[in-house]
Amino acid sequence: MEIHKKFKVIIDIVESKKKLKGALTPEERAYYIKLSKVDTIIVTCGRNSFKSYSMSLILVILTIVYDFKTLFTRYTMNSAEDSIIPEITEKIELLGFLKYVRILKKRIIRTSEDINEKSDVENKPRIVFKGVKTSAGNQTASLKSLKGFNCFVLDEAEEHNSYKDWKKVFRSIRHLTLPNLSILILNPTPKTHWIYKEFFKKKGLKGGTNQVIDNICYIHMVYTDMLQYVPANILAEFERTKIENPKEYREVIMGGFQDAPEGVLFPIDKLNRFDLKTFNYQNVTGRIGIIDVADSGKDYFSFPIIYEIERQFYVVDVLHTNKDFTITKPETIKKALEHKLDYAWVETNSQGKDFYRYLKGQLHSATVRGDFQSKNKESRIIMQSDFILDNFHFRNDYAEDSDYELFMQHFTTYLKGQTNQIDDAPDVLASASVFVKKIYHFR
Repeated sequence: MEIHKKFKVIIDIVESKKKLKGALTPEERAYYIKLSKVDTIIVTCGRNSFKSYSMSLILVILTIVYDFKTLFTRYTMNSAEDSIIPEITEKIELLGFLKYVRILKKRIIRTSEDINEKSDVENKPRIVFKGVKTSAGNQTASLKSLKGFNCFVLDEAEEHNSYKDWKKVFRSIRHLTLPNLSILILNPTPKTHWIYKEFFKKKGLKGGTNQVIDNICYIHMVYTDMLQYVPANILAEFERTKIENPKEYREVIMGGFQDAPEGVLFPIDKLNRFDLKTFNYQNVTGRIGIIDVADSGKDYFSFPIIYEIERQFYVVDVLHTNKDFTITKPETIKKALEHKLDYAWVETNSQGKDFYRYLKGQLHSATVRGDFQSKNKESRIIMQSDFILDNFHFRNDYAEDSDYELFMQHFTTYLKGQTNQIDDAPDVLASASVFVKKIYHFR
């Protein structure tokens, strides 16, 4: 059992204010002053880096030794008892702490009492496991009650799509006596992701760093940090990849942020771009809204608004969200009226049929159409991809953390042949492509 020295900085952060009350050398004092300002820790990694192993050990130590009250989250967490809790339980056993805790289905509590899931343990050191997104699709619905926590862990943070929603939880972690920490744990993402933009690009970092800047501590683990635990055949494969495929070695094995994922269908550098502030509205001859209604799970309600000029199609605005119909219905009407749409097209699969009826009854200023999409979704996206790349234009000047930015993130990271990815942005544009071909008579 071993905690790598890169992770021991977390213990130093927790102890920093206490250390500053004692006798220190000038170098030690400068070190702990720097760490005392940290409230955010970002952990990135490559393959075989033992990131999860080390973080589990740290979380156990923080709970048992330092009285931490931790909210551990993932974007979705349907079976914590089958994945995360066993891993942390293993580390509790390794450290010899089993007699100090009670392990429940969704919580680990530091207590000797006989308790159950409904017991009031708000004041006890604990790790509570929750998903960020509920089955109802409300992204922060399950994270409303955050009283008493001092540590917020977002695991697999690359799956979380909103800096704004993460920040809401960050601001809710405000314990008065314990250190307040927010920890993001992730495999490096494409550079279009908010984590790269907010925590790396804005700080002038390219990733793969171990340092403290302002209030942020960066930890990056790679397989060479724990060579003694990497099997010989895996090590040999990594070394071959280093020579044969340097890009894969850099981005996958060493955990570097990606300019564009391998196999992406709509690379951001291949798109037609425009700025809305210089857009020529006088030449617009058609205004079209295309609506793909969210069904369940990771689905997003996606509503790009497209202006046509000389048979070229400009995506000027987007409603792209996983909020429920009570919000998307009035927002759709509002945007449709704001843009004075000529056409509103709705995919009528599943819940789209009801949404089509609603739109038909509420929106009288536009021609409302609906179609059932029976063709395989990925096939439709691929078939329309060339037309989209040639004839659609996307804004350069959308706001950070906007629906448009999230839409572009999902659109420009869509991978051919990969399951369980968020495909609503490319799917709704494929529908838009089919629709504009019909009404503008493309062959």
